[in-house]
Amino acid sequence: MPFGYYLIEGITKMMFQKLNSIKPGTSAAIQFQCWQREVSKVLSLSKRLPEASTFASLHLLQVCHNFVSADPISISNMKEIMKAGKGSKGPDIFNQKFIETIFSLMKKLPNNNENSILKLSFINECLDMVPKNSPSHKDLYQNMFSQKPFHFMSPIIIRVLKCEEKDSSFTTLHSLNNKASFNLFFTSLKKKDSADKSLIALIGFIISRLHIIRASRDWTEEEKKIAEFLKEKVDHSSVPSTIYKQTINNIISNNHSLLRINQNVTNSELLVKSVIGHVIALHASIPAESTPLAYMLHNLNNCSDLFIPTCVSDTEVLDSNKDNEPLSLYFGDPTLNLWASWINEEVVDNCFPENLLVKHIFEAFMLVSARIEAIKKQLPSATKTAATNSPPITKVVTSKKAPKTISKSTSTLFATRKSNPKISSSSGARSLEATASKTQLTKTSTSQVQKKDTVKKG
Repeated sequence: MPFGYYLIEGITKMMFQKLNSIKPGTSAAIQFQCWQREVSKVLSLSKRLPEASTFASLHLLQVCHNFVSADPISISNMKEIMKAGKGSKGPDIFNQKFIETIFSLMKKLPNNNENSILKLSFINECLDMVPKNSPSHKDLYQNMFSQKPFHFMSPIIIRVLKCEEKDSSFTTLHSLNNKASFNLFFTSLKKKDSADKSLIALIGFIISRLHIIRASRDWTEEEKKIAEFLKEKVDHSSVPSTIYKQTINNIISNNHSLLRINQNVTNSELLVKSVIGHVIALHASIPAESTPLAYMLHNLNNCSDLFIPTCVSDTEVLDSNKDNEPLSLYFGDPTLNLWASWINEEVVDNCFPENLLVKHIFEAFMLVSARIEAIKKQLPSATKTAATNSPPITKVVTSKKAPKTISKSTSTLFATRKSNPKISSSSGARSLEATASKTQLTKTSTSQVQKKDTVKKG
C-alpha cells in the first residue's frame, strides 16, 4: 500500500474520533464548528491525491462535514451516519443502507435554501459515485423522487434525464462498437427450439425501442447507425422467411403500410400500431403452415394488394351488407393461387360450396383442409413423398384423368359461381353440408370403380 493510503486512513480515523467525542450541551455547536473547519482543510488537501476518490473514509467524512452544520441534525444522527458508512470500501459506501439513512435524515430538514444546497450536494455526489449497473442506483432514484420537491431540484432532474439518455439509450448500446444486446437474439436464432421466440422478440424489441421513437422526434445519427447495423445483420442471417426480413426492413425504413409512424400520430394510433406490429411479428416468425393467417402473411408477395374491393359499387355493397356478400368481391387479381400445385383442381371445386360467404370462410377452410388430408392419405407412398418434397404435378387416385395444376384464382375459388350473391346464412350452411355429402359419394363411387378395375386386371 502506498504511503498516501495510510495517511488518509489515519487522518480520517482521527477526525471521526473527534466527532464521536463531542457531547451534547451548550458547547456542542462551537465544537462542531471547530471540527468542520479542520475537516475542510483535510478534504482540501486529500483531494489533491490522484487516488482520493477510491477512499470510502473520505466520502464518509465529506458527508458528515456537510450534515454537521444542519440545524435539526444531532450527535446521535451523526453517529448513525458514521455507523451506516462503517466497513465500506471505496465508492461502495453509497450502498442501499447508507443512501436510505441519509435520505431519512434529509426528510427532517426544513425546506430552505441552505438545506436545499445540502441535499443537492449529496445527490450529485451519489450520481457521480454510484455505477449505473449497481443495485443501489435504483434505490437512489426511488429515494430521490419520493422526496418532496425542494429548491434547486431542477438541475438534478435535468442531469438524471441526460444521464439516462446517454448511458441507457437503446441507440448507443453503451458504445457504438458494442452490439451485445442484439447478439443475444442472433445467437438464439441458431437454436431450433428457441428460434421462434427470438424472432418474435427481435421485432418487438425494434418496434418498442427504436421504431416508436419516431412518434416524438427524428432519429439521431447513432440511431441511424444502429438501424443500418440491424438491416445488415438481418439480411445476412439464416432466417428462412423472406417476409420476416422484409418486415424488419420496412419497419426500420418506416415504409410499412400498417406501421408507418410520424410525429403527428396520436397516442391511440400509436397503441394500435404497436399491437398490430406485434401480431405481424408473431405470424412472420412462425412457420407458414402454423396458422391460416401465417400462411397468408408468408404469401403476401404473391397477393399484390388483393384485399381491396374491385370497384366503387363493391365498396357500397360491402358497407351495407358485408357478411352476406360472397368473397369474390374482396379479390381482384386472377393470378392468385393459395393451393399447392399437387392438389387436383377438381378436388378444390368439389370441396367448395356454390356460394361461399364471408361469414363461412372459417368453416370452408376447415372443410377443405379435412378433405385434402383425406385425399393425401389415399395417395401411394411414393406419390405422397414426392408431393411433400416438391411441387410437381402428381396423379390423384380419385380421377383417371391426369390432374392439372391449379390455375383457378382465389377470386374463382371464393367466388359466386351460379347462386344469388345475397344468400342467407342458413342457405350457405346447407350448401356446405351438401358439398360434404357430394364429396363423400364421389369418394365411395371412385373406390368401387377402382375395385372393379382391379378384379378385371386380375
